[in-house]
Amino acid sequence: MPKNKHLKILEQYLKKNDTVIAAVSGGPDSVFLLREMLRFNKNHPLKIIVAHVNHNLRGGASDLDERFVRKLAGTNGLTFESATITAMPKGNIEEESRTFRYGFFEKLRIKHGAKYILTAHHRDDNIETVLFNLIRGSSLNGIRGMKIHSPERHLLRPLLNIGKKEILDSLASDKIKYRTDSSNNDIRFSRNLLRHKVIPLLRRINSGFETGLLEFAGDSAEIMDFLDGETGRWLERNATDDGLPLEEFLSLPSAMRKNILAGLYLKTHNNTRKFNKRHLNQLLQILGRDKAGIKKEFGDNKFIRIVKPAGLKKRFIKITATH
Repeated sequence: MPKNKHLKILEQYLKKNDTVIAAVSGGPDSVFLLREMLRFNKNHPLKIIVAHVNHNLRGGASDLDERFVRKLAGTNGLTFESATITAMPKGNIEEESRTFRYGFFEKLRIKHGAKYILTAHHRDDNIETVLFNLIRGSSLNGIRGMKIHSPERHLLRPLLNIGKKEILDSLASDKIKYRTDSSNNDIRFSRNLLRHKVIPLLRRINSGFETGLLEFAGDSAEIMDFLDGETGRWLERNATDDGLPLEEFLSLPSAMRKNILAGLYLKTHNNTRKFNKRHLNQLLQILGRDKAGIKKEFGDNKFIRIVKPAGLKKRFIKITATH
């Protein structure tokens, strides 16, 4: 495997003596990531904090995962931090576990003054993400896929250009041990269903569909980068303490209006996983009625309203957490 695929990314983003959080589950991807970070560490000293979440989904096997990662960190003289999900999530297990996991990583980042949280997402994960978002009706922002660097969340994904097979082959070649999570084969989980059933069928239709899908994601990212730039400039000119001027907002092209609303949701919720095209279209219909006092739930007890501040003729779009 060409070394420069991930080492160049580490060299680009990490400086000598940086503190980083390495998310390590004990599976092959994160074990590979930690091994590569340790190799990088020999010539580029870092303070690596190994972070592990015990999801408590497989009983004793989950505890063995934690013990494995703890030992791996200790063997390499690294600080180990862990958290356990003690209660089974009541809603979407995948979604709630993910929220817990990243919340824990962010707390560790703040605690240790870390520059980045490093995760082991790879090329195959990105393909699944793009496909999943496409199926659930995401906007272009979701279809652009994961980014190597997500500055707003302090995330770094140095393996994003490496395939799963490359990772497994490398670990096998060097006889590196890792843990196997049996729940990854449970097709009741959406991503596992995509991985084990849907993607193999798509390969039968087009053996190169994954390359095409990532190229499509890349095109989407370029369009979104341009749109983000245009949207940002409009907001700089028009956003005020009263909100966004409704009339000017409604005169914008549809793509910009949708991007602004998605951006507002992201700003107030830190993610857009529960915000899709259907929500966007509903909001646009409501805002298009152009009447002060109209409101629409924006999630988590937040509401998007049309308001008319005292003494002003203009109506504004405003987000509030009150009824």
